[in-house]
Amino acid sequence: MDTQLPPPNVPESEPLAETQTEEIPLLPASPPLEEEAEGREPINTVNTFWERLDEVLLNLEGTKDLAAPPARPFLNQPDRVFISSQDDQSQVISSTDVQEQTYSQFTVELTKPLLNVKSVQLVSATIPQGGLSIPDEELVFWYYKGTREQMLAGTYFASSNLHFVRILPSYYKPELVYNYTATGYSEWVSTTTYANGNIVTYNGRQYISIQAGNLNQNPATQTAFWTYQNAVELLVRSTYAFNRPFTSYDDLDSVLTRSTSVDPFYNYSFNQIKAWSAAITYSRLQIVTYLGNNYLSLQSSNLNKNPATQTSFWQLMTGPLTLPNFIPNDIQLDYDSVTGKFLMICTNTATNFYVSAGYNDTNVNNQSQILQLITTQSDFLTLMPPGYGQPYTDARTLNLRCGFLWDGNNRNIDLNSTVADTNLCLINRFRPSPLASNFVKEILGSINTITTYTADGSPNMVLSNRILIFADFVGPSTTGSGSYENLLCSVANAGTLGVLSYNAAFYNPLTKIAPEIYTIQVYLRTDTGVPYRLPNSAIVGIELALQYF
Repeated sequence: MDTQLPPPNVPESEPLAETQTEEIPLLPASPPLEEEAEGREPINTVNTFWERLDEVLLNLEGTKDLAAPPARPFLNQPDRVFISSQDDQSQVISSTDVQEQTYSQFTVELTKPLLNVKSVQLVSATIPQGGLSIPDEELVFWYYKGTREQMLAGTYFASSNLHFVRILPSYYKPELVYNYTATGYSEWVSTTTYANGNIVTYNGRQYISIQAGNLNQNPATQTAFWTYQNAVELLVRSTYAFNRPFTSYDDLDSVLTRSTSVDPFYNYSFNQIKAWSAAITYSRLQIVTYLGNNYLSLQSSNLNKNPATQTSFWQLMTGPLTLPNFIPNDIQLDYDSVTGKFLMICTNTATNFYVSAGYNDTNVNNQSQILQLITTQSDFLTLMPPGYGQPYTDARTLNLRCGFLWDGNNRNIDLNSTVADTNLCLINRFRPSPLASNFVKEILGSINTITTYTADGSPNMVLSNRILIFADFVGPSTTGSGSYENLLCSVANAGTLGVLSYNAAFYNPLTKIAPEIYTIQVYLRTDTGVPYRLPNSAIVGIELALQYF
């Protein structure tokens, strides 16, 4: 049965007319979208989107209870940020294979920008250790050798008296290094007659002659006269001293023994710079003098080409040039387990006096530059990019690493004055000792018996005492005695293998930093300021703690 609802309760005195309608106030009309968007840029970037979202959240705070905690743009303010070198998106075309195979910095683009940053602190870091015991930039041992007459004349400390022994850098490929110990071979020349067993190089490969009277027979095509000599390449690995992780001082000693006896630079530097002759065939990178200038040969089979006019064959070298000197077995570097120090043993002391060069010696710095320039090509069977040769860092030498600690600042020799302490300190560094001649001659009959100089300190085989972690957002929050701007943290380092794990022991955030961070660039340095290089297979992880305004 249908049920009818009662009529509405309307007072009889105010009847509701059928034509009367209730007026409802209208909301103000919304402006056109065009007017609303006037003066506003469209949202077409990720950054603009997140900024607009922050505005919305902040506007919503006004509609809430004032006693409630304010809304925060938490999407852009994480408490922890973890970055990994594995996420490096930068793609740089490097000029050398060293840079292609290793890295010392990386850049990570954050998925969300960090906004209103107040402070940052490094919480933890994991960094694989480089593996080497001695940096490639500190592998050259420098020493002087000169006469007593040069001491008296004040010409002893000349660059022409400076000699070296070295360990080859770890990035050298043995199969690409000249093996001059075989027969002192050089680039093949079509006009030279080779004997059976002579070794030459041609197009970056090594060949051995298998016939006598071998004239104008191309090594690459005339297999009846030449054979490719792979054994010569393999011999290089055990002939020369290459840098690697050293397990003990004795292990380093075994490598230094090779470095003092053979060097790929020897065949190049043996004849030094001589006057150009039209009758001599010059190899690439040989240096000659002509009309008072030095010229560098640019081509092999360089015969009867005037250095002053044939610019496609010769390059003028400006400024004075003295090539570094390597003499096989001129000194020995031996580790003495009794004293725990290395010894420099001098061999040719009949008329010469030796002294280990100081690390701050200007001649050492200048000759280091020349050595890198020349060895970039003279060490190898093939062309190498500029700067590939023996690397160096100013004031950092193998002398220091082996415990020979003289700075080289005092070089004023006065054999006639024995009063000044500084003069005595310098004179007593020489071997044989110039002032011991009278005493030793009376007792032993010879002044040449004191031929050994014991290092001043113990060897240092720690690649870097600390790893310096820099980040581009740090700014003026840090400073130091060197170039330490943007330093995020200095991490203690020890050992050569494994992974270094760092965890912050106290709370000390950096506050003078960029307020907005979109990308983070991290770069690693050793305590001497050179890049702390890691193989591309290694992964660095860094965790940051952040606070916001």
